[in-house]
Amino acid sequence: MLRFLADLRAGYLTRGQATDAALPSQTVIRRLAELQLAEAAARYAAPDRRSARPPQIAVIGPTQAGKSTVVNLVLGREAAQVSPLAGFTVRAHGFQVAAGQADERWIADLFPGWRRLSDAPAARDEFAAFAFTTLRPGPDPERRDVGAGRASAAQDAPLPPECAVWDTPDFDSLSSHAYRRGVLEVIGLADVVLLVVSREKYADLSVWSLLRLIAPLDRPLLVCFNKLTPDARAPLVAALRARLAELGGAARDAPVLPLDLAPGLSLAAFRDAPQVVALRNQVLSLAQRAAGTDRTPATRAFIERHWSDWTAPIEAESDAHRQWRAAVDAALDEMRLAYRRDFLDHPQRYDSFRRVTIELLRLLELPGIAAGVHRVREVITWPARKLFALGRGWFRRTPGSASAGDGEERVLLEMVDRLLLRLERHAASQLEADAAGRSVWLAVSTRLREHGAALRQRLSDATRRHCDEVAAEIRIVADRLYETLQQRPALLNSLRAVRATADGVALIVAIKTGGIAAHDLIFAPAMLAVSSMLTEGALGGYMHHAAEELKHRQMRNVSESLLGGVFTPALHELSASASGVLGIDERRLREAAAALAGWGAGP
Repeated sequence: MLRFLADLRAGYLTRGQATDAALPSQTVIRRLAELQLAEAAARYAAPDRRSARPPQIAVIGPTQAGKSTVVNLVLGREAAQVSPLAGFTVRAHGFQVAAGQADERWIADLFPGWRRLSDAPAARDEFAAFAFTTLRPGPDPERRDVGAGRASAAQDAPLPPECAVWDTPDFDSLSSHAYRRGVLEVIGLADVVLLVVSREKYADLSVWSLLRLIAPLDRPLLVCFNKLTPDARAPLVAALRARLAELGGAARDAPVLPLDLAPGLSLAAFRDAPQVVALRNQVLSLAQRAAGTDRTPATRAFIERHWSDWTAPIEAESDAHRQWRAAVDAALDEMRLAYRRDFLDHPQRYDSFRRVTIELLRLLELPGIAAGVHRVREVITWPARKLFALGRGWFRRTPGSASAGDGEERVLLEMVDRLLLRLERHAASQLEADAAGRSVWLAVSTRLREHGAALRQRLSDATRRHCDEVAAEIRIVADRLYETLQQRPALLNSLRAVRATADGVALIVAIKTGGIAAHDLIFAPAMLAVSSMLTEGALGGYMHHAAEELKHRQMRNVSESLLGGVFTPALHELSASASGVLGIDERRLREAAAALAGWGAGP
């Protein structure tokens, strides 16, 4: 699940940078934030990892709200750096309170892939980094009141119980998009979220957008209303509580703790103020209680809430893949119907069984004289055959001429051209109409445009191989007919006599004509006579059955072997080159959905 969320986020990050992205940029930004938060929450939800961590407190807020100051107030010491400059903090900084030897092994699981800052300073624009400091009881040796020669009273103050308090960057400045992930990572880690707002910022859209984002996680929330004045405190706190009640979820009952923190007031002067004590006690108490809560159900609910929105582009692309496959299947079904209509059931075009009869005529030649007749026929008809061959060659080379194939091959090759033209038009129309699945239709259109000739050749070659297989089937059928005739010697001898008579007459005519129209003169009369004797005689039923069986095998071979076995995968795979704008396919999505459904379920 974590790997899927990370890959999905990376896909949106790439998509957000693309110039031809189909999604509005604001949609990409919103989904990126949701995915970053979901990934962090899922990473830190595992109970085995949580048991090794102390309670985690995330202090978040807009610019100049006083987050770093509030962190110091909760810790009771000047740990976080405070600056009057807006956007001073750009990296998360955690402060662990440890009474004895601190176990820091859990820190290795934080911010995977980010650098933990130590003594080496970070560049201003190095945002994939975080800092972590362990605080111990007693004065801070690095912070001394030089005038008094001793640690300040604030530094001598006792530390709170064991916990980790996180100072985070802002989330509302113009440059915050570069480091906002650090804020979301800390929120995903946190047991308690402490939102710090000021009277200038509490109504900002960015504040409420973030609250709406994190509300489904159902993390305990406290709101520190900072920089108030006594006269404005009551009405502003009431207004803020009303807005929180409208938001619902964990925000509905979130405590709002006012803080009249004046600028320039020292920590020592304000550390024991009732407002600060109440804030510190509530935050630490709530963190201790929340640290033992199982966060897996809430995290899963957060992911399920946004799942359909996040995966909408993948679903759209999957739907486009299905539409393309359906279009291919519909076109091939139409091709099957056309093959039966325009060839198998066409009285003039269907020539397969006539070719069986011609093959049978060859088998009926009289033994002993067949070779001599054949040689004479070859010599006599050579000029005519040569002339016809030259004519056919010229006809093939004529621009715009039909395919050189005859019968079934010609019909099928014409269907291939119509099929590809139909699919090209369909892909072009969908490319204009379907914005969600545009990457799929663009890939199909591009493949058809750039590789259409190679695809046409591939399908044509498969068609010719099929026709070669049909020729072999025709010879097999003719052989079976001949074997059947051998079981009826009288009929076989009669057919041979008809064949011999037709050959003799044809040779005499061919000699007188110089071989012109030799094919018609030699084969047509013999074939007609043989066919009549076979179909009208005792073998008529067998001939009809053989003809229908051959037609059935041709239909099955075209439907299953040619269209189903070659055309379908070749055309389906045209959309496979669309890797998707998010780089995640439907299979991976289904696996992730199944993992989400079973996440956190018992054995």
